[in-house]
Amino acid sequence: MLHLYEYELPFQTAFKTGSSEYKTRKGVLLHYRYNNLDFLSEASPLPGFSKESIDEVLQSLTDQKKWIEEFLDGNLDLQSIRELINIKDLNLPSIQFGISFLSLSVLAKREGKTVYELLDKSPPEKILINDVIGHLTTPEMKRDIESSIKQGFKILKIKALYPLNDLPSLIGSIHEHYPDIKFRLDANQSWPRSELPAIFSLLNHLPIEYIEEPCPISDLSELEKIRSESNLPIALDESISTIPRLKKVLNLYPKLVLIIKPMLLGNILKIHETISQFRSNSKQIVVTTMLESKIGRSMTASTASLIGDPEMRHGLHTGHLLADDLLPDFKIENGSIQNLQPNPCTDSFSQIKTSYLKKLR
Repeated sequence: MLHLYEYELPFQTAFKTGSSEYKTRKGVLLHYRYNNLDFLSEASPLPGFSKESIDEVLQSLTDQKKWIEEFLDGNLDLQSIRELINIKDLNLPSIQFGISFLSLSVLAKREGKTVYELLDKSPPEKILINDVIGHLTTPEMKRDIESSIKQGFKILKIKALYPLNDLPSLIGSIHEHYPDIKFRLDANQSWPRSELPAIFSLLNHLPIEYIEEPCPISDLSELEKIRSESNLPIALDESISTIPRLKKVLNLYPKLVLIIKPMLLGNILKIHETISQFRSNSKQIVVTTMLESKIGRSMTASTASLIGDPEMRHGLHTGHLLADDLLPDFKIENGSIQNLQPNPCTDSFSQIKTSYLKKLR
């Protein structure tokens, strides 16, 4: 039996995009019940990032609920899950991710395996994660950076919107006191193209792991020129919005840092196979959430252990951005997630905070 729910969770502070701000995170929870076992998944587009809206997801899942239920009840195998990408009425990326991961979890349970074993992987003991520092005043940023370091985080991602103001000197000061700490700068394509050489000259000597999307690019060919202007690695995030785009970047830039948002890309098997085709060791692949509920974050964490670089830190520490959640957050110690479930999507529905749910027909 399949049940669908819309959830709405409050943010600690409003989430801002280029043109709007949102006080709550909305998504769709999929609850599948089979042989007295619960399977939970979600499909949650993020405004300003996803091409689909929450209303489109709600409509599509409601219209196709009977078909999805029959699919889950049927003879699941990896090929049938892979072919979900061909179902026209379910082709929205967040839906593809939600249903494919749910199906994979159901298949694993039926076969007495873990999701990792189905894909010839070993379940991780832990996942390394970074912390996120918002676009704040310099004193606020310094306070949050020191708090993160005390919690055991080794890599800190900072929203580095143009102009950078005191950010280079702040990073330099932190490095003097904490030489083991490294930074990731997320420019969100805000740095003017003409200013890149000057900006890079301020940053090249600092402990920066990579710079994420420094400026808008109209074509991937521009990337080579930008990379030649900096001693620091460049990472792509927003530029990887589809699986065909991901495949192209993997093919052209085999060593480039790529930041993967699974809820943005779609079918988990297609993501896994695309990465594996070009990077069998998953080097320089970082996986990050799209501010989903704990259920979506668990799916994303499992994706990080399936396709992500095990030696890099992943963007999974976003639960604290919500004022409340459907389930308790991960156990996080010394900058890593401990005791990750061997089979994702298998939390009990009875543990869910149902006050945030609205059941769909």
